[in-house]
Amino acid sequence: MASIKDLKKQLSNITNELVAVLCIKNTDKGVSDEKVSELIVKSIKLKKDFIDRINAQGENGKRDKAFFKAIKDDYNKQIDELVKEINAL
Repeated sequence: MASIKDLKKQLSNITNELVAVLCIKNTDKGVSDEKVSELIVKSIKLKKDFIDRINAQGENGKRDKAFFKAIKDDYNKQIDELVKEINAL
């Protein structure tokens, strides 16, 4: 299992990449500044929520492999939805 520190770094790196893509999209004509800002805020909140989940104790105080797998799966699903929204701009 990867370390918690590495997992947090991965979340931060993915969020940074999404924000960079959104900043580039913001320069396109016809793209709503409000929508881009909304997606930037959503990606940052997503990162914060998942880092909070990583820091939290799992059920019965356990943070085992299943706990982190569930977090990764949920994160991947939400990132996929966010990427679809970005591509729809």
